[in-house]
Amino acid sequence: MSLVWKQRKKPKVIASLVEEFAADADAQEERELDALEDWMRKQATHNVLTLEDGSTLSKRRHDEACVLAEAGRFQEAISRLQEAIELTPDRAVLYELQAQCFMEEGEMFQAIVVAEKA
Repeated sequence: MSLVWKQRKKPKVIASLVEEFAADADAQEERELDALEDWMRKQATHNVLTLEDGSTLSKRRHDEACVLAEAGRFQEAISRLQEAIELTPDRAVLYELQAQCFMEEGEMFQAIVVAEKA
């Protein structure tokens, strides 16, 4: 008498669930990016005069740059950080974030130059 262990076939349900989950995550990320772009477009075309001091505007530019960098849009993040640096040049975190964006873009020399300013 011989005993043979049969291996069960892995259900294909798991693979389809993983694909469905990944597609849902991609769709959610795309919706978030679209919402961000809509918001930024409205802010750019908004003709209301707002009175913001330099530090508040710098903080807003910093927040926008973080969102852009997380979305992989490093060149736009670099320009937002440059605007923030011009408003508050004493904030070292802005230089650090800008250097990280330059590194992600592969511009190592520029990243070093900016990081030394921090």
